[in-house]
Amino acid sequence: MGEESIYDLLPTVRQPEAKNPRYKSVFNQNAKADYKSHKQASKTMGPAKVPLNETSSFMTKHSKEPVLPEKVAFARPNADGKRPAVPKRDEKPVMGLKSNKNFLHTNAVENIISVAKKPQPKYVDTPGGTTNNLDDSGLVPKFVKKDNYGTVPKYLEARQSRWQSIRRIMKSTFNRDYRRVP
Repeated sequence: MGEESIYDLLPTVRQPEAKNPRYKSVFNQNAKADYKSHKQASKTMGPAKVPLNETSSFMTKHSKEPVLPEKVAFARPNADGKRPAVPKRDEKPVMGLKSNKNFLHTNAVENIISVAKKPQPKYVDTPGGTTNNLDDSGLVPKFVKKDNYGTVPKYLEARQSRWQSIRRIMKSTFNRDYRRVP
């Protein structure tokens, strides 16, 4: 058991914790005066956002509906370019127009003269024979086919010439300043 002590018999007075003083705004009186000055205008329903109308100019029926522009007669956009008139019942169509062109012969001559199309390169990727374009696959390097492949770019040539001129200047200044006197 706990040991008894004579000090436990004495009543202890608890001291309340000291609180910081309550914050009070420096502008308190100004805020109160400002609030009271604006309170009368919006006493019941909040601040008025719209100026009140006069009693003589009251709202009438359909007064809030939008006003539409005047009606204009509809005109078709291609009304001036009319189609030809429909033929009459007693008019006969033009018949017997014949061409002397031999379509079979001209088509054959055009095909013989024309250059044959080069087939697109393809590859087969399945046992079933599915074919795909070889150019789109990425298997053929396209950069090798470019005109400027293997040439040094112009910006590198310019940079190289700039560095060489700087080296020449540095070498000449070094030789001039540090040449050995015999």
